[in-house]
Amino acid sequence: MKNIRMSYFARTALAILKKKQFILYHKPTTSCNCRCKFCDFWKNNPASPQTSTENVVKMLEEGQKEYLTTYSLWGGEPLIVKDLGVWLSHAKKLGYKTSLCTSGYLLEDRFHDINNFIDIILLSLEGVYEEQDKIRNTPGLFERIVRGLNVFQADSRVKIKIWSHINRLNRKSVLPILRFAKSRNLTVEFFPSNTFSDYNEDIIFAMKERYDIFSEIMLLKKTGWPVNNSIEALKLMRGDKNYRCNMARNGVHVDSQGVLTPCEARFAEKMLGYGDFQSDGFSKIHDPRIYNENVRNLEKCRNCLFPCIAESANNIYVRAWLRFADFAAGRDS
Repeated sequence: MKNIRMSYFARTALAILKKKQFILYHKPTTSCNCRCKFCDFWKNNPASPQTSTENVVKMLEEGQKEYLTTYSLWGGEPLIVKDLGVWLSHAKKLGYKTSLCTSGYLLEDRFHDINNFIDIILLSLEGVYEEQDKIRNTPGLFERIVRGLNVFQADSRVKIKIWSHINRLNRKSVLPILRFAKSRNLTVEFFPSNTFSDYNEDIIFAMKERYDIFSEIMLLKKTGWPVNNSIEALKLMRGDKNYRCNMARNGVHVDSQGVLTPCEARFAEKMLGYGDFQSDGFSKIHDPRIYNENVRNLEKCRNCLFPCIAESANNIYVRAWLRFADFAAGRDS
């Protein structure tokens, strides 16, 4: 990753040692250009006004002063946002590591806007060819993903990783996804799909199914396929043991309305907000009463196992060191 400075790692380590959040998760829009069968964000989140560039610049500048070192965009679909390149450019000037999660539909279209300012792209892929189009109810999606990859891999040093929701719909797509990833020199991080009430319960794995599929993925990793999940994370995903979620310790979420929380509201029910950025800035994220209450409540949360959750679970100091060691060895970011 071309633009990550060593000062980023020093500042992140300092934040962890001082027990400060270091990841700024930003959901700038609830709009999405896919209609996924496993996710209902597109259905239950009406389109919201785009966060203003003035507010985002202010947020990034104030966040830097509060030990925040990683700027991670998701949604909705962040590539829909018109001023995304301006935001990412400013984040890089301030020394942030930048990442975004995307369906890939607009990857080719936004190449020139973001290429010089993005460090990591988390590309959602749940199948190959028409399977991807079907599971996301978006005709032509896989073809557009391939075109976007062609552009970025031909003229970019941006790190691209595949993030793959696994459920009953794509249970048999694990190996085809890995074959595709290997052909493109990419790695894959798998995770179980989240349950959304009255929408996708019938496609969510029972515990025995989950154990079996993530055992298979673990075996594929051990036999050389490009599975980027750690063995420890895969064990959590298959349900081997309990774990402690560190989301409240690690990050601050800002939604499209500027509301600050320790996690996405739909995933974590018992949490206290950190106010509204317009009126409060980041003044409440280190409030001992609010912070400690959120840490206590969220560390018991079991509502998702995104790779960012599983890879940072339990002992945060050990997990941070292992992630840095992987980066230094060129294995991961």
